[in-house]
Amino acid sequence: MKRMLSYGAVAFACCLLLAQPARAAFDSTINVKVGDTVRFFDSPSLPRAGNGGPFLGAINAPFSNSWAAYCVESGGDLTTEYINFTPNNDRTATNYAYKVGSISANIASATNNVVTGAAKYLYYAAAHGLLNGHTNDATSNARLQDAIWSLVIRGTVGGPVNSIPNNNFAEVLKVAAGNEDIVGTAANFRKQAVDFFNNNNLAALAAANRIYVVNPVTLNANGDVVANHQSMVFEVPEPASLVVWSVLAGSAAGLTVARRKRRNAAAGRWSDESRSAIFAVVDKCEQH
Repeated sequence: MKRMLSYGAVAFACCLLLAQPARAAFDSTINVKVGDTVRFFDSPSLPRAGNGGPFLGAINAPFSNSWAAYCVESGGDLTTEYINFTPNNDRTATNYAYKVGSISANIASATNNVVTGAAKYLYYAAAHGLLNGHTNDATSNARLQDAIWSLVIRGTVGGPVNSIPNNNFAEVLKVAAGNEDIVGTAANFRKQAVDFFNNNNLAALAAANRIYVVNPVTLNANGDVVANHQSMVFEVPEPASLVVWSVLAGSAAGLTVARRKRRNAAAGRWSDESRSAIFAVVDKCEQH
């Protein structure tokens, strides 16, 4: 029983850490539902370069609830979708308002693109300050957008979605190589995401499963969709049942306790796979 409690204490301590907000590089979390009004702003708080994100997405008037939105579709799609945005973070403007047509775990609805687990983890890592080399400047944000695009699997408009499992990284990289010829910082960002998936699959999946895709649309007077617009990634608010993995980097003291328990605890009722997963995440987070 004591040995079982030792491993339980590790998990419980991790959950307590997860309850504390991670050191975020940008705000990725938003409460959003189908039918909400969504607008996008060009904000000085989110420097950007090029045609992609980040934009400041905001839900429902007075549009005070906002998040950093990165794009899903890129110029390589069969049909590239766009959004119009309001400059200078002007929340009082009334132009360029869309409706949330759908929310998906990984599908950009009109183009049938699939946002892979690696792409979602990449966004999560940047938002929570876990992506080495990412800073909130225009160049770094543009390279993050390039890396996210490179991990989106291109679909066919109106056709079937060719989904690739989150953990099939050979296929993900094969698709990514065909999508975007990225080098330098963008390639480094992508490599970090894929490497973390390879080394800490359960932790990466837990983080990736927090990320969803919002699909904005324009409706006519009858409520029919007349135009689809650029899909954006966002993070769902943290549930009480959030898995232990992702925020272990928040407390060095907690990690020290966890490692001590690792050294002293003998094998209990936890499976070897479960113990190995916890230890791998603890080791990884101590590097941050």
